Amino acid sequence: MAGTEGGKIRHKFPSWLADANLTWFTHSPDLTPCFRNTALVWVPCGWLWAAAAAETRLLCKSKAKCLPWTWMDVAKLLLTASLLVLYSVDLIRAFAEHESALAFYITPLTLILTMALICILTHAEKSRGIRESGIVLAFWLLFSLRSSVSLWSRLRSREVNRFDLFAESSLQPSDLEYFNLQPLQIRGSSASAIIEFAVAAIEIILHCFSEAPPVPSTSQDETQNPSPEKRAPFLSRIGFSWFTDFIRLGWRRPIAFDELWDLDPENASQEIVADFEKNMRGTGSRRQTEPKTPENPEKSLQKISILSPLWKTCGPAFLFNGCLLFLGDAIGFANPLLLHQMISFVNGEAPQWQGCVFAIGLLVAGVLQPLMYTISFQRSMIVGMRTRAAIIAAIYKKVIVVTSLRLSSASRKESSVGEMMNLMSVDAQRFLDVSGNFSMILTFPIQLGIAFYLLWAQLGPSLLAGVGVILLAMPINSAIAARSRKLQVKRMNEKDERMKLMSEVLNGIKVPIRDLPMCPRLHTLVGLASLATYVLVDPDHVLDASRAFVSLSLLRIIRAPLTYLPYLTSEIIQVMVSVRRINKFMNANELDSNNVSRNPNGTTGDCAASIENGTFAWAPDDPPVLMDVDLQIPSGKLVAVVGQVGSGKSSLLSAFLGDMEKVSGLVNVD
Repeated sequence: MAGTEGGKIRHKFPSWLADANLTWFTHSPDLTPCFRNTALVWVPCGWLWAAAAAETRLLCKSKAKCLPWTWMDVAKLLLTASLLVLYSVDLIRAFAEHESALAFYITPLTLILTMALICILTHAEKSRGIRESGIVLAFWLLFSLRSSVSLWSRLRSREVNRFDLFAESSLQPSDLEYFNLQPLQIRGSSASAIIEFAVAAIEIILHCFSEAPPVPSTSQDETQNPSPEKRAPFLSRIGFSWFTDFIRLGWRRPIAFDELWDLDPENASQEIVADFEKNMRGTGSRRQTEPKTPENPEKSLQKISILSPLWKTCGPAFLFNGCLLFLGDAIGFANPLLLHQMISFVNGEAPQWQGCVFAIGLLVAGVLQPLMYTISFQRSMIVGMRTRAAIIAAIYKKVIVVTSLRLSSASRKESSVGEMMNLMSVDAQRFLDVSGNFSMILTFPIQLGIAFYLLWAQLGPSLLAGVGVILLAMPINSAIAARSRKLQVKRMNEKDERMKLMSEVLNGIKVPIRDLPMCPRLHTLVGLASLATYVLVDPDHVLDASRAFVSLSLLRIIRAPLTYLPYLTSEIIQVMVSVRRINKFMNANELDSNNVSRNPNGTTGDCAASIENGTFAWAPDDPPVLMDVDLQIPSGKLVAVVGQVGSGKSSLLSAFLGDMEKVSGLVNVD
């Protein structure tokens, strides 16, 4: 609420938070002193302390080598220490002069602790081999905003040592009681403001340069040709300028294989698979087999699901990418709002600096939004590649590597070589295909909700016509999605059959499946229905420049969710089909590792291999193939097994190898 008094706007809320006469309705804008010394300080400091928790976790998990100190690192520490000394002097002066306002104590103390935290983080990052993560750079960017506002206020007041709080704005003594301040003079030193601004600017410039390479090591795990991304500064990483030289090299001549960069350790299959298996064991999503006993004749098996360990392995990264995508969507909503203010500015008589603010805001939003989208997509694709590597390794170990998890003969009949190849080449690829758009599941509902709310403010109930178009299209999309799922299952089964018949010819070949386009022009129908209804429902409704451009900008925002949601639905359906196929394969019957004992002494004397009262079958439900087998093979003897075709010679050898289901008896191999 606001009232008018003497041509000035008076607010009911405390003026230390906002004074419209000082900040907006003036040709020389400024912020209130209390706001500059509280909120503008607490925001960057709060960001650093909140992000320090994530940085601490990263430091504890880091296994990288120590990074050498350079003159830039020393300069960063010295500049930060200079601000720490400056704020310590401010705090001592506040105690010496017995200031009654809490802001004189809280603000310098907060800044002292924050500068100390920056020094600690800088030293810890160097000792733990962590390059610039962007947390400290983001703090200096926010802090530079505060220091620039403070410097502008000092220059505007044209005071070197002091300025009167009530001479700067329309503040009254009653307004300060809200913040426990008394009507006193707030100090402001131009020298302090200049030092703060200069230090913040120099810190930002120093953070734009590359870090020094790590100390050389003779370790065999050290990559021979590391990627320059790790050494690049934070601004170069988010802007992908570190990749420019490689593109220029490829433009000049073909790139040789030995010129390609090595994989980063966190993207290598060795670390990815180890993390995935650790999470698989931690969630219990692993195959557990108990030996058969008279009390427990059946093996106790635990169902395997790859979703839980995959979520523990890659879920936090996907959530972080979703936050980046949501931040990009939030920045995108600034465009229609700033566009509305820009049109109002052109039609009004506002100060010229306001138009500059709106124009700069549109420019910044136009740069930050695609930057957030690009970073989110790139990180999502990296996480998708890690997911695919973990799934392929799990399937491969199920088939070949881990001897305790070998497939039984019955499972081999159900899962042919062609199906196994499809699982590793096609089904695992689904996770990579959907990874780039998976985060949209979290952001699309929020994005549509905010867009429809803003459109309601522009078009009113006429927006219901567009919502009606969406509701009419939903059953159609659902029917097409259900049909797509059935076709996907059928197509994968046919592909498995084809691979069974032509596994030697089509080994490893992947046939891509195209997504079904479902109502790709739905956003056009929504916009047309909403705008047409707004104009036709009331003769007084006129699409002026502000309403038309803002509505079209908001309709452009909802175009992405309405266009990609059907495709995303189709991709998720395909992923769920692949998840069921992989889970079915991972839950296939496995050979019991206790079928064959490895006792060097044996149970029947000096025998290299022996079977006592053994009964064996190829599958748990199949009839026994070998019954009542008693055989002892002495060590150092040559033994021949002779018999007709189909008499069980190969089955006997398979029983010694543990490739058959042991119904009863004892098998021992030294």
